[in-house]
Amino acid sequence: MAEGARIEFTFSVREDQGSPHQFDLGDVLVRGDDGFVSSEGHVPEQG
Repeated sequence: MAEGARIEFTFSVREDQGSPHQFDLGDVLVRGDDGFVSSEGHVPEQG
């Protein structure tokens, strides 16, 4: 990763989840200069 590279974290609440609390953050999307990764759609559910 180059100097000055950016990493962005996005946390989303699922429709059936309700409000986030404690460690229940919903899905996580991590995006950087070289691509992205998401917890959405993992089995078993990890959100």
